[in-house]
Amino acid sequence: MMAALAAMMLVGCEGGKRPDVVVAKCWTELAAGNVKAAVELIDVPVGEEHLYVEMFSERAAKLQEVGGVERVDIYSYDEGKTEARVEATVVLANGQSIPATYTLTKKGHTWKIVN
Repeated sequence: MMAALAAMMLVGCEGGKRPDVVVAKCWTELAAGNVKAAVELIDVPVGEEHLYVEMFSERAAKLQEVGGVERVDIYSYDEGKTEARVEATVVLANGQSIPATYTLTKKGHTWKIVN
């Protein structure tokens, strides 16, 4: 819980500098309906941004239907120079939990979610 709270507090200050913050911010943006901002945190092939916005718009709508995201619990992350792995559970407002492991890649100075 403390890791999730810390990640959420760092979202505004650190942007894409830490992989755990990127994962939390992506979910937060989706839950708020800020689909374009969420897609900017994903490693999207050039020219396919509109496809991802469309796909994630559906996910954002479903998130809003269940009341959004209550919190993102970050359990661990392993950060290398160009790749990172984040283990997290997203807890929705309806109590449903979505555990997942995310792989991220570093693009310039910014971390992007690969999956």
